[in-house]
Amino acid sequence: QSVTTPATSLAARLEMHRPGAAGGSAARPASGAQGLEAIADAIAARPTGTRTGARVVLVTSQRRLREVAEVATELARRVAGDGRRVVLVDTRFNEPIPALRDAALRGSLSELVAGRCAFDSALVRDPASRVHMVPAGTAEGGPLALVSSDRMEMVLEALAATYDVVVLLAPPLTRKAELRAVAARADLAVLGARAGAGEAANREARDALSEIGIDKVAVVTIDDAPDDAEGPDRKAA
Repeated sequence: QSVTTPATSLAARLEMHRPGAAGGSAARPASGAQGLEAIADAIAARPTGTRTGARVVLVTSQRRLREVAEVATELARRVAGDGRRVVLVDTRFNEPIPALRDAALRGSLSELVAGRCAFDSALVRDPASRVHMVPAGTAEGGPLALVSSDRMEMVLEALAATYDVVVLLAPPLTRKAELRAVAARADLAVLGARAGAGEAANREARDALSEIGIDKVAVVTIDDAPDDAEGPDRKAA
């Protein structure tokens, strides 16, 4: 059995990573639909975070991959299917969530942080599930300034006080400064990796996440997914 989304099929394995280890120890090896279900079940089963009450899950990738948005969406849907209240927040900017391509948007994260719209305008219901989503919009002053702002912290704290699970669709590891700012709010990460990347590359990516404070990493392998051809990654030191 497999999960098929536009341009990608997914296989996943749940890993609990510790820095310096030769590799993560597989907690529940699985593939396809069962793999994403295992990750969703693990997220839903964990106690809520101690700081805000919500479980905050970061979804990122080694490089810019379109399919990561689909991974985050499918994961959020599966966690919501376990009875959790879930919101997916897109922090990548200028890259729309495929599930909202035809949705009538009244606001966005950038407008919410800037104080130009209210929460009920920024939140959009996923057409295929009970998940709520906050599209990123356009970061006019630059993504790093926005995700590092006090207003961003206030917005995420408000969402964490309302939902059981906050899924942060984050920039790739190549946008280090932005990712670090977003990852500061998370306690668990889901890493999207190309099928041919190899364990060494995955281990390097997990180590990079560990350096910014996330030691618990679930790896999702995206089969036959080329790097995004829309343009180069925006790199930040």
